[in-house]
Amino acid sequence: AQLKSGGHDVAGTGPFILASYRRGQEADFVRNPDYRWAPATAGHQGPAYLDRVVYRFLPESSVRTGALLSGQVDVIEGVSGNDAGLLGKQPDLRYLHALNTGSPYSLYLNVTQPPTSDPQVRRALLQALDLDALVAAIYRGKRTRAWGITSPVDPLYDHSIEHSYGNNPALANRLLDEAGWSARDPAGYRTRDGRRLSIDVVQALATVRDQRDVLLQGLQAQARQRIGVELKIRYVDAGTYADVHNSGRFGAIPNSNTDTDGIDTENHYLPVDRGGVINYSRTADPRLSEWLLAAARTRDDAARGQLYSRLQHSVIVDEAYAIPLYQPEDQIVANTRVHGLSFRSFKQMPETPYDVWLDPH
Repeated sequence: AQLKSGGHDVAGTGPFILASYRRGQEADFVRNPDYRWAPATAGHQGPAYLDRVVYRFLPESSVRTGALLSGQVDVIEGVSGNDAGLLGKQPDLRYLHALNTGSPYSLYLNVTQPPTSDPQVRRALLQALDLDALVAAIYRGKRTRAWGITSPVDPLYDHSIEHSYGNNPALANRLLDEAGWSARDPAGYRTRDGRRLSIDVVQALATVRDQRDVLLQGLQAQARQRIGVELKIRYVDAGTYADVHNSGRFGAIPNSNTDTDGIDTENHYLPVDRGGVINYSRTADPRLSEWLLAAARTRDDAARGQLYSRLQHSVIVDEAYAIPLYQPEDQIVANTRVHGLSFRSFKQMPETPYDVWLDPH
């Protein structure tokens, strides 16, 4: 926290010691010669192999790519889909990636506010979108389209939900016609009783990364072109986001989370006032609480999996409380002389450089 906020009073007991820090530019670490308490999951015991590690703060993906290609750095994290294709073709570079655990980046639809309080509207949006094409186009085939409430690498994920919905604009339009949204305004958007079918989408600026803004623009275009629904996207600061989230006065919130196992699902689908701290859809469906409680009580993995499968299909296919978009992942690209890079088993995020070593120049 001190390092992030610019303070200098940073204490460390790990394999590296902070030697210097220049705010917004870089942090310089040196090996701790007395380190002897590596976890059992580490590749070795004792001090780290590297004498020194320098972290440079380069917020733009293209800048990081340029720094790696020019030899200014040996390793980069966070690679755009466009850059991944370029870097993956370089013979002197190695590209590594791992899907994160937890919930995918999803569009959570608020069931307490119109028009998303209408299940027909939610189901129509779920069925209308062609996310396979959208994710492939934006990320150049370097991201995984999401289908369920959790990551495909999580044990509770049920693959049977895949290809069970979506890319069906005919069904989506029929659902909206049946719900009374059959008229159109001069801009081509659906209306009912003179009001446009418009959904207020609130995106926190702090979590706009990995071309998510471009993805939301794609959703916006598909919703307009395929079913005449307006997605009004608002990018807000942290304070405004907290106020909007807590008040429940929004149409939809897109977000992802990396908590593992059942904790993440409970946080999303228990009632807001009973443990659903990130229940963006604000559902209080008693069936979800019943299934989650039963899953938490049992030690039978098969029974637990069945409960989460039932919940997953109900939340997505039946009720459309959320529209899964893509599964976040972490990427590392490194010079081939760099060895020992890996991802943590917890959350599958990049591991520390403790086990990293270099070929001699």
